[in-house]
Amino acid sequence: MTEQEIQEHTEGVDLGAFAPGGELHIADPRDPAIVTKMCGIFKKIRPYLTLVTWIPFVGQKVKDVITAATYELDKVCPGS
Repeated sequence: MTEQEIQEHTEGVDLGAFAPGGELHIADPRDPAIVTKMCGIFKKIRPYLTLVTWIPFVGQKVKDVITAATYELDKVCPGS
């Protein structure tokens, strides 16, 4: 993602969707719609994860973990 794409995305994020009662809130991890909700959450936070990997003082191990998690979640949640 480019810096401009991340900026546009972050300006449009509705954090209320994650709160209890919000469409992306996960009240019960046994919910059969968990993958759909998880992918919805991932789609919203993916740009923030990318930004963290660009911060110079963040350790390489943290960046590697974020990159690996993002890579795997991109496979589970195509189009994120």
